Amino acid sequence: MKMIDEHQVKRLKKMGYVFSGIMLLLIGYGLGARGKTNDTPKESTKITTKKTKDPKAISQKQVKNFLIAYYTKKDLEENRNRYKDYMTDPMYQQEKSLEEQPVNQTYKGFVVDYKFKTADIYIDNVNHVALAKVYYTNTLLSEKNNYAKAQKNVSNEATVRLTYQESKGKMLVDKMESILLMSSNQEGSDYPTFGVSAVPKEQQNKGEN
Repeated sequence: MKMIDEHQVKRLKKMGYVFSGIMLLLIGYGLGARGKTNDTPKESTKITTKKTKDPKAISQKQVKNFLIAYYTKKDLEENRNRYKDYMTDPMYQQEKSLEEQPVNQTYKGFVVDYKFKTADIYIDNVNHVALAKVYYTNTLLSEKNNYAKAQKNVSNEATVRLTYQESKGKMLVDKMESILLMSSNQEGSDYPTFGVSAVPKEQQNKGEN
């Protein structure tokens, strides 16, 4: 009986060791798997907030496109169909009236071939205003259609303030003024101080139209 009991005890011990080993393996695997789960970076839910574009904001491209249309023309009135889309109706009618004034019609055919070159543009979207220093060239003729003695590619500068207004669902030029730009007194500012030019636009246009 003692031999049987000892044999059974040994057998039970072996079974206990095997069982304990299996349990340890299972526990170890469970802890490892848990650790891996914790180490795996959680996918964060990204909340993307779309920046809503201000419909009344004026862009550099928008201002430049208008200046190109306005300062590029073969002759007086030739570019009306191009700059019209950038102006409110009252502004367009005002510009037409200005071009039709006798003082500007006098130069028609003598100051031609306007070409926009470049512009320094400053935008104030709070007040819907754009300031622009425009560089362009034109050709001066002593006789209409006679380029023999023409002064070609004459450099010109114009500084204007454009006031925009919402019309037809977009921002359009509602006012155009000649101005004088001065250096800003405020440090770190790239926006110049300015004053409205004392020269009326119709007089300034004598050499421009």
